[in-house]
Amino acid sequence: MSSELLSTEVISKLLEISPRRIQQLAKLGYIPKSSRGKYPLVGSVQGYIRYLRAQEKEPEEQLPVDKMTPNERLKYYRAEQARDELMVSRRQLIPAEEVERGTAELVKSMVSLLETLPDVLERDAGIQPHATARVIASIDAFRDEAYSKLSEASKVVAA
Repeated sequence: MSSELLSTEVISKLLEISPRRIQQLAKLGYIPKSSRGKYPLVGSVQGYIRYLRAQEKEPEEQLPVDKMTPNERLKYYRAEQARDELMVSRRQLIPAEEVERGTAELVKSMVSLLETLPDVLERDAGIQPHATARVIASIDAFRDEAYSKLSEASKVVAA
């Protein structure tokens, strides 16, 4: 294999990318740098192929955000923001406040129904007062356990 060193300009023309991009790929470790402004031909071609293959993978597997140039980082975050906005508009991503509001309404409705259950059982099903007291105790225990689990879940989500 050739270990011929070529200038940034020659490598950039060969790969059809800008000289600045050659420098960025060298800084990121894709292209080996031998001396000031000189790059090995074979290593440059192989490095550029590795870079292109990495770009075909999922965004998480591409380039770490902290290794991107400021311009690339800006484009990356703008693309992420646009993706999130699209997912919200398609209802594939629901804002946390909306989820919290919906969950609170659901829990409030369930608690309300559970609190009326002993009266309905006593009135409509003819359950005796001592059995009704047992139902009330069970509902209270269920409500306390549900509250505890919801609190734990909200702490996990908030973290």
